[in-house]
Amino acid sequence: MVTSNQPLTPDPWPGTQPTDIERLNGVKPSTLPLAPINPLTTVVNTSRVKVSWVKNAAGSRPLGYNVYSTPASAIVPASANATEVLVNFAFVLGTAYTFHIVAQNAAGDSTPADAGAKTPNS
Repeated sequence: MVTSNQPLTPDPWPGTQPTDIERLNGVKPSTLPLAPINPLTTVVNTSRVKVSWVKNAAGSRPLGYNVYSTPASAIVPASANATEVLVNFAFVLGTAYTFHIVAQNAAGDSTPADAGAKTPNS
């Protein structure tokens, strides 16, 4: 624990959660997080798809994730601790939807992890 009589300075990267070392050094991560591993998509029902993944322990720590779907153009944010999201959407039955997961930190985005395509049916 570092103690000081000096007031704390404002976080130079608002909206992110730098580590204690990053705060002390005043630097943000210089490397991108690596893509999540073992992405999986499961159809729950006609309006809900579950997208899950395993956190990649290598590389820089992600501050969160975004799950993208096409052709729906939906973006579902997830916290750094998340390993799955439910995508609720008015899916067109019989249409294949593709899902990608991107890890994010202050340095930028990982390459997308392809969770595959699923076709909600009745």
